[in-house]
Formats: sequence, C-alpha cells, structure tokens
Amino acid sequence: MLTRKGECWRDPFWAARPGQPQDENMEIGMMRYKTASLTRDRPCFSFDVRALSLSASAPETIYFTSIHAVYRSADAGRHWRAIDNAEVAPERWRGAGDSNVHGNGVHCSPRDAGVVIFAAADNGLWRSADGGESFSPVLSGRLHHGDANASGFDPQRPDVFYTILSEAPKADGASGFLHRSGDAGVSFVKMGSPFGDSIPAEFSANALLLRDGAAGGREILLGLASARRMFSAEAAGFGVAASSDEGRTWAFRNDGLDPANRNVTALVADPQRPARLFAGVGSTQSGGRDIAGGLYRSEDGGLRWTRLATGAVRHISAVALSPGKPATLYLAAGGGKYSDEQYERERESRGVFRSTDGGESWTQILAVPCAGFVAVSPRDPRVIYAISVSMNWGKHPANPGVYRSGDGGGTWQRVNHGLPINDRLVSLDFDPRDPAVIWCSTSGAGFIRGREIAP
Repeated sequence: MLTRKGECWRDPFWAARPGQPQDENMEIGMMRYKTASLTRDRPCFSFDVRALSLSASAPETIYFTSIHAVYRSADAGRHWRAIDNAEVAPERWRGAGDSNVHGNGVHCSPRDAGVVIFAAADNGLWRSADGGESFSPVLSGRLHHGDANASGFDPQRPDVFYTILSEAPKADGASGFLHRSGDAGVSFVKMGSPFGDSIPAEFSANALLLRDGAAGGREILLGLASARRMFSAEAAGFGVAASSDEGRTWAFRNDGLDPANRNVTALVADPQRPARLFAGVGSTQSGGRDIAGGLYRSEDGGLRWTRLATGAVRHISAVALSPGKPATLYLAAGGGKYSDEQYERERESRGVFRSTDGGESWTQILAVPCAGFVAVSPRDPRVIYAISVSMNWGKHPANPGVYRSGDGGGTWQRVNHGLPINDRLVSLDFDPRDPAVIWCSTSGAGFIRGREIAP
C-alpha cells in the first residue's frame, strides 16, 4: 500500500538504500524506443500502472499493465519483462498482443510483396519485410521517436518513401523535417522543413500528397495543422506546404484559405486533372468561439484555393475521390467531443457526405456522430468504407466501427467482426498489389489486417 502518493518511492529514497533496483530490473521490449529520449527528471508515462494481478496458482508470478504494454514478473517483482512483444532477432520484433500503439496509417509497397511500413503516433515508423508478421524500427538513432502521420510511398518510384515527424524530441533534430528513403524504408535521409529554422512547439502533419509538378518532376504537398485544435486550443493551423526539390526547400500555398483556420486534415488530387486539388479543413476555436472548417478546391496545384459550399458541415476529417469518376467525392465529417444533446442539434453536419458534381453540392449518405475516415475501394468504385468514431469517451458510442456500402452509399452495413476494438479506429488502407487486403489502424490496438469478402 502506498501513502503520500508514492513520494517515498522516488529516486532520493532509493539513492539512500544501496543495492536497491533503479529501473535495471525491467525488460521493456519494443517500448524502449518510446522511452529513449526520457530521463529520470522527465519520466515516461508509459509505466503508469493501470492494473495489477497476482497468480493464484503461482504466488511468485505477478502481472501489471501500463498504458502501453503488459509486464510479468516470475520472482515476486524483482525482475519484470514485457510479454506482449518479442525480439525475434536484433532490432526485429513480433507482436504477441495488443500493445497500446496508436496507428496513423499502413503503407504497402507498390512493388515488393511483403514490404509494409507502419506509421504510429509517438513511435515513428516500423517496417516489415514479411507482410506484417514481424517488424523493425526505422529511421536510425533516436529519430524513430515522434508522431509519424503524413507518410507514403511514391507510386511512380516504388523505392521512394517520405515521412515527416511531428512532436519528436527537439534534441534529435527530427521534428518538423521531411525524411526521404530511396530503398523502400530501409534507411532515411533528413531533408528540409516547411518551417525553416522555426519549428513550432506543437503541430500535426495530417496529409502527404505526391503529384507531377507544372515544371516537371515530382512535387510534395503537406497538410499541416495545430496539434491541439481538437482540445479547444486557439489554433489557426499552418495550411499547405509544397516542395519541388525532394523536400529540400518549401513554400506555403495558402492563398484563399481562411487565415483564422488553416488546420488542413486531408489533401487529394484528381487523377484525370492533376492540377485540381481538394483540401479538407477541420474546425478550431479562437477567442472562445468556434471556427468552422470546410472543403477547398484548387485548379492550379494549390497556388490558389476556393472554398466550396458544404452545407452544415463544420469539421472535415477525410476526403476521398471515386476511382475513374473523380467528380464523385466523399467527405467524412465529425468534430471533437460531443454530448448526446449536441449530436441531436448537429446531426445534419456529421457523417459521410457525397458529391457527384465535383464538390458543388452535397448529400448526407451516412448519419453517424463522428465520421473519422472514408475510403473508396480501388477495385470497385461502388464499394465505400467509412469509420464511425466514438468521441464522447465511451458514453453512448452510437454504433462505432467500420461501415461498408456496396452500392455507392445507398445502403450500409457494419463490418466489425474480428476487430479488437471498434470505437477507436483511425484509418483504412488498401494494399496496392492486392486491393482486397485492407489494413486498419487503431488508437490503442495497433494495426489489424483484414480481407474484403467478395459479394
């Protein structure tokens, strides 16, 4: 039993008692990458004990769960070992359970079967060469630690992969800089930053778009937001940044975006008209008032933006175009935390919406409190997937999870079988080599692989 909130267990207490363990008795597995930049003066919240259990049949065996992993001691707490992941070879890991990993997307190589790169909040990038059976941290040294969100392979150059880390330790010099790989994620080179030498203390890179530039060559566009906009912070966001030289130099392209709200959450391009881009913007607050987001369209590669009318929609989480019919667009719309009463008032502004005229008009096709993601199957434009997220922290989650439509959004069916959690889903990604394979990123249970069942 602890008194004084555990103060007697701090370092001064142990320092006066030679021979007592001070962290050396813990094998924390893959989570050592989470804690590499932390110190005793800045302890890791990963060891926040959530539950403790004693074995009835083996009194020396004790288990505890932290916010990130499960640990076991076989000698009454003298030594501990993480048991939900295993190092099968040096720097190569295999998951044995649902460690609390926040997934930010799964990227399958357009060419090499088995090569998959997992983007994770706080834990950076992890690479698999065997289809996800085992994985290794990538980005050398301590650059792995950070929020990897805006990432992706270049379909025209299958060995090229980009990512930008946000909220990485400043001492590493990684935060805010694009990193480029020319060997399908085996190694990375640090490029430039959209922010130059003035990296914001908190920002979120939400979208990465690759396109053919007007002057030839590939162009990289990033959608950048303020990291705390979902938590009632006064945050205007940063907008769209573009680079035409592999990320060495950058320029912002915000002409036409609302200066009070440039929290870009999504970027997509029309494959038939590469200069036509769409940018989704989330909601934020300023001066105690809500500022709605919206959808913007550009006809010149993002040099100028025009706001499109989206009715009551205030917060856009994701944008998707229909393959072969880019005039058909889908929006996932939601927002931050909500009450049941608030949802009833805002029902018309939340859910999945469809436009068949390039974004000029919209129809709600799925009414859910918070649509966090929408995607169209690459092999059948009639098949649409959407994610409904519970944002009122478990109270009346209103049937969260994955929804599937096989008729372009006319009817929907929940398809949650096999998902370890269904109220904390983040995104869905298709394997470009086999679009029937779908990866789901979760907030708390890592990544799940599924397969679409043919109708």
